[in-house]
Amino acid sequence: MIITVSGQPGAGSTTLAKQVAKTLHYRLLTMGEIHKRIAKQHGMAIKEYWEHQRKNPTAEKRFHNELDAYQKREAKRGNIVINGKLSAFKIPNADLKILIVASLRERAKRTVKRDGGPIKSAMAAIKKRETIERRDWKKMYGFDYIADKRYYDFVIDTTKLNEKQTNNVVLDIISKVKKR
Repeated sequence: MIITVSGQPGAGSTTLAKQVAKTLHYRLLTMGEIHKRIAKQHGMAIKEYWEHQRKNPTAEKRFHNELDAYQKREAKRGNIVINGKLSAFKIPNADLKILIVASLRERAKRTVKRDGGPIKSAMAAIKKRETIERRDWKKMYGFDYIADKRYYDFVIDTTKLNEKQTNNVVLDIISKVKKR
């Protein structure tokens, strides 16, 4: 089974993907972690690397093409949870494609809980990141990973759900999909 989990920044998609992969004993591919590893190999923090990529569109496109090819190869092996904002679009044959969303305030609260800092700063940073990602990826791929919900089998709003509740909802969905 191939499962993709995408989500707005701070909505809980990475946490969910890790929990689901662990519960199902599936491999986990987290595109954000791959981005961070590559940035580190170039001696940069992730935000610095993203800015570097944005300034060089040819390199950014090549970088995304390599990541896309990698996740497609991994998906072919099956029994995997792929966590990436573009994964539902890039792996259209996935058995289950989930989008995790939450209110901006809730996403900021979660980010502050994890990283610290004031909530207003977290809200501003999330809005900025989301705006840049949506704009850049729409330009690069021709779709908006949040607005274009047709790529997802399920959209789950986690604003009022904790990690365990979200995990249980998704595991219930997976068990129903497996029975088809």
